[in-house]
Amino acid sequence: MNPASQPKSTNPFRNLKTSTKLTTGFGGVACLLVLVGALGLWGMSQLNAQTTVISKQNLPKIVALGDTRSDIALVGQNLRQAVLDPDLTQTLQDVNTAK
Repeated sequence: MNPASQPKSTNPFRNLKTSTKLTTGFGGVACLLVLVGALGLWGMSQLNAQTTVISKQNLPKIVALGDTRSDIALVGQNLRQAVLDPDLTQTLQDVNTAK
């Protein structure tokens, strides 16, 4: 077969040296690595900002809610004790504690 009759390749890398091909490939991989790293850092900064918002705005409300639930349970306990206590002075003390 005549080499002139073979179709020309449209691959631009076919005529390059192996070292040039390797350098180009590793350069592309390095660019992708930098891009993925930059996206990762950006995502982490966004996550940090959202975590700060949660800890500054939502967490104090959750803590206050927990304290309120604890106080309600304590009032209920004191009122039940006041109902069950046969001693009048102790009953009045339990009621005052519940207030």
